[in-house]
Amino acid sequence: MSDVQPWHRLLAERHEYEEEWERAIRCYLVALDQAPEDLETYFRLARLYKRLGEEHRNLDLLEQAGKVARAGRRRAEPGTAEHAKLDDLLGAIQPIWEDVGGHAEEIDGDEADG
Repeated sequence: MSDVQPWHRLLAERHEYEEEWERAIRCYLVALDQAPEDLETYFRLARLYKRLGEEHRNLDLLEQAGKVARAGRRRAEPGTAEHAKLDDLLGAIQPIWEDVGGHAEEIDGDEADG
């Protein structure tokens, strides 16, 4: 997981709360640019795209999130809080992934390549 402070993600959450959708999306994208391993940002952005009916934008985003999560899970020590958080985020991402046509084994699989 990244040590970068999630300022842009927090700002995006504020914009999302205030229903300023485009501003929220821009902030989430900046947050991902600054911290590409921040799975919480992937999840929140994917959820926002779904809310706005832009599921087609989710597929690539969720595929990348799944790759990041699987790579992180392989590095994390089983039984640790980090490992559990990655599992929780993968579990939260999976239903959105399936809604946009992804297959469960693609997001939840544990391939050897990252």
